[in-house]
Amino acid sequence: MSRLIAIFRSPRFSPEKVEQDAAILRAVTAELRRMGHTVTEFSEHDFQRLFAERPEQVCADLIFGMYREEATLDLIEHLETHFHIPCVNPASGIRRVTHAEQINLLHEVGALIPPTIVVNTPSQLSSLLYPCWLKQGRGWSQSSGDVVYVRNQQEALTALPHFIHPDGTLCVVAATHVEGRHEKFYRPGNGVLSDILPIYGGDAIHTSDGRTFIIDINDWPSFSTCRESAALSIAQYIDNKIPPEAKRV
Repeated sequence: MSRLIAIFRSPRFSPEKVEQDAAILRAVTAELRRMGHTVTEFSEHDFQRLFAERPEQVCADLIFGMYREEATLDLIEHLETHFHIPCVNPASGIRRVTHAEQINLLHEVGALIPPTIVVNTPSQLSSLLYPCWLKQGRGWSQSSGDVVYVRNQQEALTALPHFIHPDGTLCVVAATHVEGRHEKFYRPGNGVLSDILPIYGGDAIHTSDGRTFIIDINDWPSFSTCRESAALSIAQYIDNKIPPEAKRV
């Protein structure tokens, strides 16, 4: 059968969820092995090192995983573009769901989101609708401080230094808080974003007036409440994406 590569998420992108994130990928890998596929597992660091030292070793029939390191995404994009290796999720889709980028993506698919802006200067804080949530705009959350609830402008000013990058720039997503019932949702291989990001999930708020706001999208979440069924669905999706000629070998 085909040769697959699985890449585990770098621990720094799994704040307080290292084991949960690893568990879903291990479960998917187990399902694919039961289907008869050969799966080699890598950390993001080891995948990057192997590519640098022995690039021929990363030429698989398909690559899947929860990668987020910029260096890993660059390599995935290279393998997708130059070697036409299917990758789940694709690098382009993962890059579109950082906190700042997903705003435009959700607008494109017609999702309802809270009033949200990207803050690049402290002066913009006066125009926010409080209370609101401040989120790291670049990349993904790496600590609990990367998503902060603030009730007023003073609290926002106090929280702002955490979001200043080493180069001195500021990129914070500020989303107005919406009252309602919180719900997590999962879309393994289907949903309105599946053409862009096949394996994804997110958070929604259902309000008392019947509206549903999408407040966050995550590329390949932990599926902790439905791991067994999600692992099977994801494995079946990946199996269907493997080139037919690879399955005949």
